[in-house]
Amino acid sequence: MIDKDQNNTVFLILLTALIVHIIQAVQAIGYFHPDQHFSIIEFGSYKLGLTSADQMAWEFPNKARTTIQVYLFLGFYHIMDLLSLGDAYTSLKILRVIVVLLNFVLFNYIIIKEFKNNNQTLLIIILLVGNFSWFFPYYRTLYNSENFGAIVYFGSLLLLQHYKSKSLKINHLILVGFLLSLSIYFRFQMIFAMTGLGIWLLFYKRLQLKYIIALSGGFLIGVGINTLIDSLYYGDFNFIPYNYLKINIIDGRAAGMGTSPFWYYLADLAVVLSAPLLSFIFLFYVFKGFIKKFRNPYVLSVIFFLLFHFMVGHKEERFLFPVLGILPVILGYGLEDTIRKIVLKRGRFKLNWGMKIILAFSLAINFLVLYILLTIPYSQSIYFAKEIDHHFKKTDNTVEIICFQRTPYELPSGNFHTFYWHFKNEKVYFRKIEDPEEYKLLVNNPPPDTFFAISYDKMVNNDLLNMDNTFLKKNIIGAPPPIHQQLVTALHSRHEH
Repeated sequence: MIDKDQNNTVFLILLTALIVHIIQAVQAIGYFHPDQHFSIIEFGSYKLGLTSADQMAWEFPNKARTTIQVYLFLGFYHIMDLLSLGDAYTSLKILRVIVVLLNFVLFNYIIIKEFKNNNQTLLIIILLVGNFSWFFPYYRTLYNSENFGAIVYFGSLLLLQHYKSKSLKINHLILVGFLLSLSIYFRFQMIFAMTGLGIWLLFYKRLQLKYIIALSGGFLIGVGINTLIDSLYYGDFNFIPYNYLKINIIDGRAAGMGTSPFWYYLADLAVVLSAPLLSFIFLFYVFKGFIKKFRNPYVLSVIFFLLFHFMVGHKEERFLFPVLGILPVILGYGLEDTIRKIVLKRGRFKLNWGMKIILAFSLAINFLVLYILLTIPYSQSIYFAKEIDHHFKKTDNTVEIICFQRTPYELPSGNFHTFYWHFKNEKVYFRKIEDPEEYKLLVNNPPPDTFFAISYDKMVNNDLLNMDNTFLKKNIIGAPPPIHQQLVTALHSRHEH
């Protein structure tokens, strides 16, 4: 049980973590992966009349993207617009805060529920790991399919356990089945996790037939509603799961995006809970938690989710996001015996010198990277576009910014941030120059009151860092993040030369 002193400690941890998460949400402009923007925000932007069909991602003409999260964004945006908060940067900042709060409340509630009657030290350790591991505050801000699939799926499991602790009713199972179908429509790969849940319900809990029918009925209701809204979005009947399966698996588009060996995800799992070397030890205890609690619905869900992802050829770090939030819980399952033995042997939780050194080294790395993510925006291109708007907000004159090969609103692939572009400063105009020699000539002989913008990679790849222009070299807005170099832009003005 949680005593008074521990209750104060838990409150302090959660309050500090909440502040960190909100700071991260406010600062984390942009996205982790383009799909988050181009397959959700731009799909909503299309319905708002801001994005044309020819600017849409490949899922649009192929009708391979579910639209439930698009409609949620549209509803949210209309509310923001009514409140005069509809510009791209403000509305998406508020959206990030909402997403991070949903993640924060759900997974901390699960942690406290699972360990409140356990060793007090264990609860505190898992809360610290689950809230201050370097990547957790950042990934929890993301309005992407991975996060919403996880929130609804693990929320459904929590609801199911709540109902089972009292007395199951038909309507309870219909609701849970409906929510489980929503989790799949947010993120199709949640069906892998649901395989583990199905095994738990059928073989360990031996769910009665009437409850299985109710659960299936609720699931089919969710499928029907999503089929309806998807068909309304695209203008004709569409069953998106089939379209997605055909294009990505049967036609091989997913494999065409690149394949990785089955062990690829082990590297990600080895560094995500705190930082090395401590994270390696934590990964061992996660696997121990798998073995110890293999009949637990959370554990079975994660095991089957990971197994299927290990076998699928195309792998990306973000594909693991749906199970990151529950990993600290499984870590707790694996750690509880060890923590209990240490406390019984020494009378209190005390580490030897070797573990203290590992702990100090790992925490230093963890909090350094956490600080970097809290202070340096991951999406440098979108951050710089925002800085341009702010820089020229009070100018009375029109401003021309000459860009090399792409503007801050474009990706190297050619995808265009139409939603952000719609809200840009109307007094700022962009002109692209394709030829590096022409760009060098303009920079070294700039027209009056002209600004220049160039991405960091273009500067390096085209030898533009060696231009005879000290201002361009020195004035780089935001150093490239150590984690991921995306876009770093330099400005130059003749009157500042």
